[in-house]
Amino acid sequence: MIDTAVPASAHAGRAALRTVLLALLCSALQAWLPRIPLGAAALAPLSLVLGVMVAAGLSRGRWTVPAGLLGVLLGGALAAQAWPVLIAEAAVLALQTALTGWLLRHAADAHLLQLDDGPRLRRFAVVAAPAAATLGALATAALAAASDGQALFSRPVAAAAAGRWVADWAAIVIVAPVLLCWLARPLEAWRLRRRPVAMPLLLLMAVMLPGIHQVARRDETRLQVRFDHDAASRQQRLQQLAADPLDVVLALRSVLVVGGSQLTAASFDTLAASWMQRSPGLRAAGWVELPADGAADAPVAPGHLHAPQPAAAQALQGSPVLVRLARRALADEAPHAEPAAPGAAAMLLAQALPAEAKAPRRVVVALLDLQRQLEPALPDADDPNLRLCVYDGRTEATSGLQRLAGPEACNTRATEGATRTQAGRLQLADRRLDLLVIEPPTADNRLFTAAWLLALPTLTGMAMLAVLLLALTGRLRRIEDRVRERTAALQTEVEERRRAERVAAESEQRFRAIFDSVPIGVTLVDREGRLTMVNPAFCRMMGCEADALLNRPLTEIRLPDVSEDDGTAEALGGGGATRQRYLTADGRVLQVAASLRTLNDATGAPVATVGALQDLTQVLRLREAERERDEAAVAIRTKSDFLARLSHELRAPLNAILGFAQMLDDAGSDGGPVTGGGRQRGLSQIRQAGWHLLDMINDVLDLSRMEAGSLRLHLEPVSLPDLAQEAMGMVEPAAQQAGVELALSLSPQAEWVQADPMRLRQVLVNLLSNAIKYNRRGGRVELRARPAGVGELRIEVEDTGVGIPEDKLGELFTPFHRLGRERGATPGRLQDQGTGIGLVICRKLLELMAGELEVSSRLGEGSVFGVRLPRAEGDAAHGQHSEVNSLMTPLASQVAIGSVLYIEDDPRDQAEVQGLLGRLPGVSLVCVGTAAEGLRQAPMADLVLLDLDLPDRPGIEVLRQLRADARMRDVPVIVVSAETRPQRIDDCIDAGAAQFLAKPIDAGLLLRAVEGALKGG
Repeated sequence: MIDTAVPASAHAGRAALRTVLLALLCSALQAWLPRIPLGAAALAPLSLVLGVMVAAGLSRGRWTVPAGLLGVLLGGALAAQAWPVLIAEAAVLALQTALTGWLLRHAADAHLLQLDDGPRLRRFAVVAAPAAATLGALATAALAAASDGQALFSRPVAAAAAGRWVADWAAIVIVAPVLLCWLARPLEAWRLRRRPVAMPLLLLMAVMLPGIHQVARRDETRLQVRFDHDAASRQQRLQQLAADPLDVVLALRSVLVVGGSQLTAASFDTLAASWMQRSPGLRAAGWVELPADGAADAPVAPGHLHAPQPAAAQALQGSPVLVRLARRALADEAPHAEPAAPGAAAMLLAQALPAEAKAPRRVVVALLDLQRQLEPALPDADDPNLRLCVYDGRTEATSGLQRLAGPEACNTRATEGATRTQAGRLQLADRRLDLLVIEPPTADNRLFTAAWLLALPTLTGMAMLAVLLLALTGRLRRIEDRVRERTAALQTEVEERRRAERVAAESEQRFRAIFDSVPIGVTLVDREGRLTMVNPAFCRMMGCEADALLNRPLTEIRLPDVSEDDGTAEALGGGGATRQRYLTADGRVLQVAASLRTLNDATGAPVATVGALQDLTQVLRLREAERERDEAAVAIRTKSDFLARLSHELRAPLNAILGFAQMLDDAGSDGGPVTGGGRQRGLSQIRQAGWHLLDMINDVLDLSRMEAGSLRLHLEPVSLPDLAQEAMGMVEPAAQQAGVELALSLSPQAEWVQADPMRLRQVLVNLLSNAIKYNRRGGRVELRARPAGVGELRIEVEDTGVGIPEDKLGELFTPFHRLGRERGATPGRLQDQGTGIGLVICRKLLELMAGELEVSSRLGEGSVFGVRLPRAEGDAAHGQHSEVNSLMTPLASQVAIGSVLYIEDDPRDQAEVQGLLGRLPGVSLVCVGTAAEGLRQAPMADLVLLDLDLPDRPGIEVLRQLRADARMRDVPVIVVSAETRPQRIDDCIDAGAAQFLAKPIDAGLLLRAVEGALKGG
């Protein structure tokens, strides 16, 4: 309760203090500031009070209006202003303040009172202030018209209203912003305007208002001097005009004195008419007669009266004023004047003639219209600048002034609202006339004075300066606000940028740490294909420094990509990875899994490519090892299957041999004779089984030699018709036995083929035997030959047998796999029990003869086995032949001479080679058991035979060292080893071996190799 009551009382106290201060300020302005006349208008303190109240009302609320009005009433009372006028002005002031506040507070802009931009200033200076000024101008016009009796749209009223409008508008536009610099809420928007807005405007008002006031005083002095001069000249002129009727009376008196009784009325009228023309105000002239004794009660006899107008004559006849005036004139013979009647504007003039003895006294009388007489010197009735009133000087103020000349306004309120007045006197005979010269409030010589012409542009300029200062300071404040906002934004941006730089630096450090330490290679390639960034891992992979790679075209180190990947790159680098190859600094081929990503700029155009490269060397080695392991496992399984099938195939003929032999033995032991037919059948079965067993052993040996690379082939031109006839003759008994028809169809363009005749015969016999064996009774087997491609012949064996299922064609060349045909064989028919490796041997033989074996089959229709072989070259091929082994090594046939060094640690192999080479008379052999001894003896040899398994170092290293020695670079080296793995053979050939011979040593092959090497072939 206490905490809330104290602030409330403090707030009420401050509000009361502000109310009192506002009332005192308005009271001081109203009471002590001068009212500066601006011609017909005036720069009243009320306009300044209006600016103060507008500022207070806008900043502190409507409660300030009563306080301001109280101050206005108090100030007006101190300045002794009329209460009705003061109350009216206060009411108008309250309406003006309320209208201004309503127009500004009910605008759509909530921040209108800041007056800091064009729309807000237009609302203030062009809408609200003119509206309040218009209300004050209308009130001023209404008050002026009501107080002075002028027309509402008269020029003075309009000038006064215009002056009030300018004063009120300028006061609102100038004074209100000055006070808002201290009163506005919130004060922050106005505090900064005190120096650039309030101080200049206060200084200008302090200088300009006294200046305008001084100019207004000079204008008033000038106007007063002009008024005094006009009044004096008018008074002089009026006096002259007032003296003219007296001259006429004096002249007529002289005429009567001179003419006496002889002057006739007609002569008098003639003279009177001429003199009356000089004084337009004279309406009648004549004389009256009184008795000579001048008794007071003596009757006045009418003499003669000249009156152009009958009304004038009637006014003189029987007038008691005329009688009284004539008697007064007889007293001193001086001219006398008196109003013709009480309240009348006409004057009676009278002057007595000199007295004559016992003659009646004459008095010259005249009726004067003073308005008409003085009219040449009087202003026009509609003259707005000057008004003249002539009154009878002998009337009392209590009974009212008797107007003798002047406008009707002289009768009532002659001086009401008058700007200036001056009183004077005129003398008409013995009568005093009062003259009142008046400058009415409608005087138009005050409409546009120097003060007005100075105040109008000055106040307008100050108001426009106030608006300009408000606009400039508002713009400056907006600029400062924007600068502050921009500065704050920049500071925020700088802080964010610093934060971003710190984050970027940390990110750069993290990126650099990751980039430098990541185990995979990372590259950045620009759009020109140059390396712009590489990490240490890639440098290690390439075997060089980063400087050797940067700005280098990628095409210099990148080899063509691997067209087909086995999935290694995708498995290691992800779904989008591809296998790429690079050439390292030491000449190695580096295979990597590359994951590429394109970097685009803001427009989406590619600018660089980032590559993540993972070394596949270890993976490929592992894959190779796994592949070799799988191949070894397959080879082991194949060997196991091969041995199992071989065991099975060997048991069949052995069972037949043993069974029939045991049967013959049992028959002999039982003592029973063995008939000739039974003995022959048993021996025949034993013989067939033996031959079958021999064929099987030969086939197995041939297959083994082909796989070992030791099978010898003698390629020569072969007459295909002769060979075909031989093959057909060999299978003809089997065909007859199976009931199969044989047919031979040979093209004349397919007579000679390049092949080994024995092996080609073996292939044809095997194919024909299979075609007969797996045919149906009554079937047909056709052997045909025809040209194929360029330099090739095609031999086809077609049967009409049962055919081979399509899904079994892939198993056709598997050793000892007969596709289940062995289950359909007839027991005891050995010709139906094949070895299962014939087609394998045929295929390998044809490959060794640069040919190939193809097969096509339709189940239930038969099969076609096609052989492609090269055609024999030219007719000169007759009788020519060449010998080739399974490694396609050329053999020499001429005598060789030279020294042979055999590096071998096994004495048995040394003895075998020594015995074989002893057949060559021109060859000398030196045998050593270690690599060191061999390297020492090698420079003296013409040929080196090298074993790979040496006791002191591997033979492959000895081979490389021999190839690196300049002395041994041209000496051929033949490797003789039992390690016949293809990879080992390739390594030896790559290391520089001239030939590779497998153990056990083939004598003929060794001799031909030695002869060829020594002869340089």
